[in-house]
Amino acid sequence: MSTRTTTAPVRFDVDPTLPCRTTTDVEPEWFFDGDDEQTEAAKALCFECPRRAECLAGALRRKERFGIFGGYGPADRAALLRDAEARRGRPARPARYGEPGVARPTSLGPDRRRILFDAARTVVAGTASRRVAATAAGVNMATLAEVASVLRWAPDVAADVEAGLVALAPALRYAQAVRLWTERQEVAA
Repeated sequence: MSTRTTTAPVRFDVDPTLPCRTTTDVEPEWFFDGDDEQTEAAKALCFECPRRAECLAGALRRKERFGIFGGYGPADRAALLRDAEARRGRPARPARYGEPGVARPTSLGPDRRRILFDAARTVVAGTASRRVAATAAGVNMATLAEVASVLRWAPDVAADVEAGLVALAPALRYAQAVRLWTERQEVAA
């Protein structure tokens, strides 16, 4: 017999010990209306929170359209919901900027995207190893591997990421889901 433990929903107005309530480094408004740097500071604070998972689960359950919850912004949470719904079949494509409820992706600047995608294309084409391409382009090897994965497994959204219409994180989750789905289809065949 298994027992399932449940926790009470996170109550921001009642629990004054949460990092988002006690910090003096991050203003409360940054969780809802901050510039890129402020939003990243708010997300980083969430990753220190002991109740992060509960906060994120609550936001996903309520389908929050605004704000930072559990370290995830609206676009990231929408991608998580689409990923969960897509587990029944082939993964759904990440939403593009301009679609309802999707904030402008801010994960990569235009120059950095161009450099990363050019280097990743050399990796995917097999003309350079990740280490050589990362060193030549002056980019992080892990990020280069993520972009190469998106190019290889999700070419349908790679152009959207390169154009800045889809953030790299949801595109990478989509690429990983497509890879797993493809592998399952090959095993079943």
